[in-house]
Amino acid sequence: MDEFDLCRISDNFTLSTAAALICNIEPSRVQPKDQSGNEGYCVWYRSEVDPKVAGNDTDPNLFRTALDSLLRAVQAGTLAASVVYRGKLRLIQYDDGGEDERWIPVGPFDPGETTVSLDDLRAWLALRGVRTGFFFPEASDAPDYLNPKHPRYAPRLAAAVSAWLAVAQGSGKSVKDAIRKWLREHAAEFGLTHDDGSPNESGIEEVAKVANWHPKGGAPKTPGQ
Repeated sequence: MDEFDLCRISDNFTLSTAAALICNIEPSRVQPKDQSGNEGYCVWYRSEVDPKVAGNDTDPNLFRTALDSLLRAVQAGTLAASVVYRGKLRLIQYDDGGEDERWIPVGPFDPGETTVSLDDLRAWLALRGVRTGFFFPEASDAPDYLNPKHPRYAPRLAAAVSAWLAVAQGSGKSVKDAIRKWLREHAAEFGLTHDDGSPNESGIEEVAKVANWHPKGGAPKTPGQ
């Protein structure tokens, strides 16, 4: 297991860790303010840690952008978080001679202590069009209607669309025959088989009717005919 695998165990993340994971950066590379010498949390350039590493390292800039987006979202209330502020103890002296210590928040909240839940973070990212990367390990580039893991996935709809995309022309056959052939070859992928594994011809015929863009029959004409 690597560092990313171990991070998948967690149900909530600090903002600094979340920013690193969004950028596919190991959280162990994140340096807090008191260690980095900078104004806030940052990621060191790899060349600063390992002189053998050269070339353009965009990780620090990516991290700063991601963390800034998270901070602003929490401030605006669009991303729910358990906010923890930086602060310090102050000694309070009373007129009667008594003393007391109180913790006083100082400055902005701490991204290294403020946490966000996995579900809230995923929802926030997805709403902004980010559906790949660490927080979406099972993400697919396919549209929802072709994604078998989508709750509204319809196998025959996916079969019709996939056949339509795959069969560019009839190759001398009618379009429908070419679609039938493709569906038979991929029947198992879309549940178009019987219990014994043989193609479900009636199901294939129904799907072929939907995918057929040349319902008049015959081989499609080439341009100029």
